[in-house]
Amino acid sequence: MHIATNVSCWNGSMRFGRRPSFCRVLLLDSLKVHKMNTVRAHLEDAMTDVEFVPAGATMLAQPMDVAVMAGFKRECRELYAQHHCIHDHSATPQERRSLIASIVVQAWEQISDVTIRRGFMKAGLVPIGPRTSDDRFTISKPPAPQLAATSNK
Repeated sequence: MHIATNVSCWNGSMRFGRRPSFCRVLLLDSLKVHKMNTVRAHLEDAMTDVEFVPAGATMLAQPMDVAVMAGFKRECRELYAQHHCIHDHSATPQERRSLIASIVVQAWEQISDVTIRRGFMKAGLVPIGPRTSDDRFTISKPPAPQLAATSNK
């Protein structure tokens, strides 16, 4: 993954080195900027479906916040503290943005797929039911139709 930062903006932006080969779901609040056509187009290019949390329903996604974001934020704080134990504080805003972008990537890589799936299940955002050994949702095959016995009387 290649990380690029926009010098005219406080946050960094991610650019994928290759096009993703699978679909994803991104859960966002209903902030106006999230619904812009340019944002929507970039997400579609990245094979990402967006689900918006309706106003007043943020609490429904709270288990996801607890399951994933608590660990992610903890890892970000730890990486930030470790960096500053060894290095001086960044001199320029561009250096600070670059540092934060790299910390975000490192912290996100520490979150396991299992943790993310469990967060979505706990939030009720994916089907809950039978799972395979690798924790994927599965539907059992319906039983074969029974042929009724007919008598020739």
